[in-house]
Amino acid sequence: MNMLKPLTIVALVAATFLAACSQQPAFTEQKLPSGRVVKIAGIGKMQFSAGDPALMLKYYSEVSFDRPAELKAEVEEIWQEFRKDADKGGFKAAIISANEMPHGVISSTRGWNFVYEKHADGTWALNEKK
Repeated sequence: MNMLKPLTIVALVAATFLAACSQQPAFTEQKLPSGRVVKIAGIGKMQFSAGDPALMLKYYSEVSFDRPAELKAEVEEIWQEFRKDADKGGFKAAIISANEMPHGVISSTRGWNFVYEKHADGTWALNEKK
């Protein structure tokens, strides 16, 4: 019987672990009318214990979170397309969740949620309450 040496087994386990952890999360790319390509992680309905559900889009941004004006401009561009989905679904609220792309084995990433609310007159506005 051919047995692997313990050190070989440890190396194989470590290599498998590192390969699995270093992979980027799944996303689909979507091209916006401007030509900008965004990485969409998912779109789904958020149900809350109180209040109406919201439609949420999670994406990975390449804009630095240290440049909030640029991040907001990117979100506004995404919103122009995502708003159509929120309207079709009859939602009164929608969330665009901008996230940093995770990197490495152990990563710490930041995220920023932009909440849009639909007014009685049918217009949408970004809720900028702090």
